Amino acid sequence: MHAAARIFAAGRAARSVFAARRAPRLARLQSTYTVPATGVNAAYDEALKIIEAYSKQKAAEADAAAAELKTAREAGVAGGQLQALEKAWFALAVEAKINDAEVLWNARRGNYDLAQPVYQHLRQQAWCARPLEILMQRLLQMFVLPDMLDPRFVGTPEAQLN
Repeated sequence: MHAAARIFAAGRAARSVFAARRAPRLARLQSTYTVPATGVNAAYDEALKIIEAYSKQKAAEADAAAAELKTAREAGVAGGQLQALEKAWFALAVEAKINDAEVLWNARRGNYDLAQPVYQHLRQQAWCARPLEILMQRLLQMFVLPDMLDPRFVGTPEAQLN
């Protein structure tokens, strides 16, 4: 009876592991970033102060742009003007956080929080940095191009080999 109970418990644990793997991950991974020590290098400390002041300035500008965007949405402004305001807010929100060491640390390790504009921007940059060769390979492997375009008539992309 004791062995049967162990087998039953192992099966239940295995099912919970598989269920956890299938469940979508909603929260981003915890950051493993550690803040560098201050007081060691005066130039580094001064650079951090400058970056922090710039970030605060851009965050204040982003907050003002967000308030302007909100009032424009409530007033029912035309689509083109609304898109321009959204673009301006997005650029300011990215600029406010783009120099944050923790943000860059997380982005380098693929730990993106896509609810934040800066991570959306960094993810788009990472996607655009991939070579066209890889994209074309995936499109051909998944039969996307033969369905839409004949690759014999489109040509092949050129890539520099190092």
